[in-house]
Amino acid sequence: QDWRKGYGGDQQSIWQATLGAEAVAFTTHPATETDGGDSPNYWVGYGTMPRAIQVKNVVISLYDIDTSDGLYVSDQPLYTHAYLPKGKFDEAVKESGWFFARKDDGYLALWTSDSTAVWVTNDNAEEADKGDYEIIASGEKTIWICELGSSSEYADFDSFKSAIAGASLTTDISSGMQVTYESPSQGTLVMNWDDDLTQDGSAVNISDYKRYENPYSSADFPGSEITFELNGESLTLNFSSSSRTVSSYLQ
Repeated sequence: QDWRKGYGGDQQSIWQATLGAEAVAFTTHPATETDGGDSPNYWVGYGTMPRAIQVKNVVISLYDIDTSDGLYVSDQPLYTHAYLPKGKFDEAVKESGWFFARKDDGYLALWTSDSTAVWVTNDNAEEADKGDYEIIASGEKTIWICELGSSSEYADFDSFKSAIAGASLTTDISSGMQVTYESPSQGTLVMNWDDDLTQDGSAVNISDYKRYENPYSSADFPGSEITFELNGESLTLNFSSSSRTVSSYLQ
C-alpha cells in the first residue's frame, strides 16, 4: 500500500490480479526496453514505482515517471504497460474504454488514462508466447485502475461490464494526478499523488493492519513468525531463528 512511490524498484511486484494459474494481470513501468537479463528490466521490477492503493477488490495506481538518472537505471521508457494475456482468459475485450476479461466465474476490469491504449502483439516472442498479452499506455503520467468481480455479485459477465462502463470516472493528470472513481462495489474513491485516498468521503487506513489476516493465518507486521493452518495441518515460518516447522502430513 503506497509503497515507495516514485522510487526505482529492482524486483518489486506492487499488485497482481489472479483469476487462474495463468489468467493474471498487473501493471509496471519498464526500467528498460529489453526483456530478460539483469533486473530491473522490461517486465521485472520498475523503472519508477507508482503510488498504488488497494481497497478490497479495487486498486488505483498513479505513475509519475522520473526520467532523471537514478539508483537503478536512467533513460527510462516514457510509457507504462499492463500484462493481460487474452489467450489465458475465457473472454477478453476492450469496450467503453475499459479492458474486460473473464476466467470461469471471475471478472476483471482494467482502465488506463491513455484512451488510445490497445493490446499489442509481440511478433518477436517465442511461439508459445505469441499473442495479445501486453497493453502499452503512453505518457510520463498515467493512471491505471483495476476492479474485480464475480458471478456471486453480478448476474453475468455482461452485467459486470455494464456496471463498470456506466461508472463515473474523472481524472486530472496535470494537477496532482487526481482521480475520482465511482466504483460499483466500493463507492466513491478519490485519490491523488499526495493526500489520503478517501472512500465515500472518509480516509482509508493503509497502515497499522496485520501482515496476514485470512482464514489460514493471522500475523502482525513485521511478521517475525507466521503460521498457516488448514484442516489440522500447519506450517510455521520463524524468520528470527530461520526455522521452518511443518505438521506430520506436510513432512
